[in-house]
Order: sequence, then structure tokens, then C-alpha cells
Amino acid sequence: MSAIKLGLLAILAVLVASAAMASSASADCYFVNQNNAKYKGISGTRCIEPLEPSDGKYQEAFADWAFNGKVLTEAKAVNLETIEGLSITDMKGGLFSEEVTIKCTMTGKGTVGKGSAGQVTEITASSCSVTKGACPSPKVVGVDLPWNTRLHETSHDRIEEDEKGNPGYEVTCTGVKDTCTGASMVNLTNISKTETKHADVDLELTQANSEKEPATCSRGGEKQGLAVGKAVVFSSSGDLSVTSE
Repeated sequence: MSAIKLGLLAILAVLVASAAMASSASADCYFVNQNNAKYKGISGTRCIEPLEPSDGKYQEAFADWAFNGKVLTEAKAVNLETIEGLSITDMKGGLFSEEVTIKCTMTGKGTVGKGSAGQVTEITASSCSVTKGACPSPKVVGVDLPWNTRLHETSHDRIEEDEKGNPGYEVTCTGVKDTCTGASMVNLTNISKTETKHADVDLELTQANSEKEPATCSRGGEKQGLAVGKAVVFSSSGDLSVTSE
């Protein structure tokens, strides 16, 4: 079994960031690998040069998902599971515009591959509790599933909006609903079998990433949604990794 440890402010916040910011941070620059091949990038990652129409062809991604050491040429089913829960915050979500934060255990299903592509197809939240503010009987569900993901280099995976909507979560507090959505960037690190039982990939969407791309929330408004946490993405039949080869 292979595990990919996903830190979620969202891991899968999830996915929480402002759609407007996501569109402005779309692939508008490029970087090169050791063979001087040009790759489309995302502003704020390793992107170093403006991408001009005259630059000609460039690759869609710098990295690919691999399974048992080989780049995936078709989608591979994986499971998702938080390590210490996912915290979802609307900084102005309360009755008097105060901050409200809910923490839940998250599980889910999805795919990685072909190449740099991925999807989160199912999300289930359980054992939700309030860690700040007031939210009686909190419940959380994922919205606009499936969430599409795309590797932009070996250290970044982006959870993207699409034509159907933006990835995110709906929080319900005894009938009062608050939905926070947007794209988000997840940090990646490969972990070898010498360090863990299986060849893993740490994925972490940090507090800093979430604050840089806050989500738009139906109660708090634009740039008020944050999410933080850790999770594992794993396959029961082999080892997952991210490669640039």
C-alpha cells in the first residue's frame, strides 16, 4: 500500500481559495528543466519567465504521477484519509461576522494519472467539532465534485476550478449554510521506503498558501475562507510518487 500524505488547509481545501485570484494566477509564465525544456507554470511557484505567444510550444506540466516507479499512462484509483483532521475557517462566518472554524475527520476517493492529472471524486466528513466561534451541530460536505487536480512541478499540485464550478466545502450549522470555494495549491514531497513503510508523497497545503489564496465564502464573502490539515492518499496495490523524469 502506498501513501501520499496530504496536508490540507486544505488538502483538499481542499481547496479553498478565491476563484478570482486563481484565474489571475493561471499559467502565465514558464520554467525550464535540466534539459532546457520549457514548461507552463503557475505564478508564485518556480515560474521565472513571462510566457509569450512567440515562445512556441511548451509542456502542460513539469511532473507526472508514478506508480511503482513508472509514470501512469491511465488513471489509478486512490483513497484519501486525514491524519489529524481538516480545519475549515470562514474568517467572517459568524452571526456577528466573527471567525468560525470547524474541524472534521475526512475520507474520500479519487484518482491520480494519467500523467499530471488527478481527481477527488468523493469526500466524506465525520466527527466534526467547533474549534472557534459558534456552530451548533456542524456538518460538512464537499461541493462541485469531482475536484480536478494538476501537477505543475514535483513540489506543487493544484486543485482547480472547472466549467462545473469551484472546489470547496459547504458547512451547515443547525440549518444555516456557508459555502467556501476556490482553487488551491498543495505542496508535495516524495518520501522513500527507507523513511516510511511505503514509498509516500507528503502533500501539504500550508497556512501560508491558504492565506495567499483565500476562498470565497457565501457568508463571510471574498477572500475569507481558509482550510488547514493533513491527510494520506494511498493505493492498496503499490507505491505512489511524483516524478519529473
